[in-house]
Amino acid sequence: MASITYDEAAHLLRRMGFGGPADEINALVALGCEGAVDQLINYDRIDNSEMENALPALYRVFKRLAWQVCRLGLVWTGGSTAGIEHVRIAEVDLCQ
Repeated sequence: MASITYDEAAHLLRRMGFGGPADEINALVALGCEGAVDQLINYDRIDNSEMENALPALYRVFKRLAWQVCRLGLVWTGGSTAGIEHVRIAEVDLCQ
C-alpha cells in the first residue's frame, strides 16, 4: 500500500472540490493512497443515515427562516409596490 502524506491528502480533498477538516485528512492518511482515492470515488458506501434523519428538521428551520426573511422584507419596504395582495410565498422543496 502506497502511503500518502497529510499535505497530499489535504490537496486531494481540495481537488475533489470540498476540502476537509483535520480529522478527515488524517483518516485519508491512515487509508493510504489507494484507500483514500477509493473512499472518495466510492462515496456511495458512506453511511448517510444520520444526515438523512436530520433533513426534515433542517427543512423546517429553513422554511421558518425564509418566512421570517420575507416578513422582514415586507415590513422594511412597507409592502410591495404592487400591493400586498400580489405577494406570494414560494414553497421550496429541498428533498427533490
